[in-house]
Parts: sequence; structure tokens; C-alpha cells
Amino acid sequence: MTDRRYSDDEVAEIFRRATVLRPESRVPLAASDGMTLAQLEAIAQEAGIEPSRIAAAARELDAPSAAPRRAVGVPISVSRSVELPRNLTEREWEFLVTRLRETFDATGKLETHGSLRTWSNGNLRVMLEPGMNGHRVRFTSLNAGLRVRLVAGSLTAGFGLTVTLVASFVSADAGWAAFGSSGIVGVVGLVIAAVAGGASKKWRGERRQQFDTLAAELERLTRG
Repeated sequence: MTDRRYSDDEVAEIFRRATVLRPESRVPLAASDGMTLAQLEAIAQEAGIEPSRIAAAARELDAPSAAPRRAVGVPISVSRSVELPRNLTEREWEFLVTRLRETFDATGKLETHGSLRTWSNGNLRVMLEPGMNGHRVRFTSLNAGLRVRLVAGSLTAGFGLTVTLVASFVSADAGWAAFGSSGIVGVVGLVIAAVAGGASKKWRGERRQQFDTLAAELERLTRG
């Protein structure tokens, strides 16, 4: 049993992951100076949540994860991995593929390389690979469309601002004249980038929820 203390944000994330399939079991938690895994498991048991799910969620939280890919500082990718207690059977893998097709409304492409299996649809990939005790399932998704919008908006804003600043150094009149055209271009670029940034946050939240739900289903399937 570890003595590591989890912050309030980490505690909330652990319970969110542990109860992703049972939102009615989510527990309101008061602010604290940190809680140990044993304390979290005790709270979970009182709330009718299996302590093993809390332990599994804590392990996932502590496991190193790849940093999200970014475009002009904005995250444009989501990743998630889940360590299963045993290997998936052929039938369970087929069930996962079916759930992936239902969740993402796409047939996708299946590939097998030795013991490694992959289901992919564009920049969305789900990989089945050897883990510590059984299979590990890794979910990754990259939104290339958002990257294009973020970069285009930032470049447009930068161009408009640069032209306006250069013109203002020439003369005040030239600066005001440039602001009337290039300044508008810059504002449009900022709006495009801002809208894309908001879309990124929404997309990442939805994709993370999808990954969490699938991971929870796999855990329940293999621990059942």
C-alpha cells in the first residue's frame, strides 16, 4: 500500500475514472491536504464503489503518459492507456472492435503485427499490446483539422499585426491606414484562432470521455 498523497485535483480525477460507467456513484469530496490510496479506497467502499477500481484509476494516474501534441501552444491530441489484468480473448477483441465502430461511427482499419493489434480510422488509433500482467490498450487521437485552423489563424493574425506595426514606424498616417486593412485581417486571424482553441477544448473533453468509457468497459469485462 503506498503512502503517496493525492491532491484534490488528482482525487477528483481518480473518482471520475473509477465511476465513469456509474455516474450516480460519484462522491462529493471536501477540500483536504491530500489523501492516501487507503483513504480513497475506504471512501469508495462506503459509497458502494469497488476499491479495486480506485486502485486501478490511481495506477493509471501515476503511470507516465505522453504529452499532448500542440499547435501554437494549444493541445490537439488526446491519449489514454489502460492496463488489463489479463489478455483479451479473440471474442473480447472482436467486442472491442464492435464498440469502437459504434462509438466513433466508423468501420476503421484492422492490422495485426505479431502479438500487436491495431484498429485505426484516420488519426484515431487503438492499439492492443503486451502489458505488465495482461494486455495494455492504448487510445490516441489527433485532430489535424484543428491544427490547420490554429496555425492559419495565428499566421493571419501575425501578418496583420506585423504590417500594421511596420507601417506605424513609417508614419502615424501610414499606421492608421494599415490598421484599416491589415488590422482587420489580424483581428479575423485572432478570431479564427480563438474559435479553434475553444473547439479544441470541447473536442478533447468529448474524446477523453469516449476513451474513459471504453477503458472502463474493458476493465469491467476483464475483471468480471
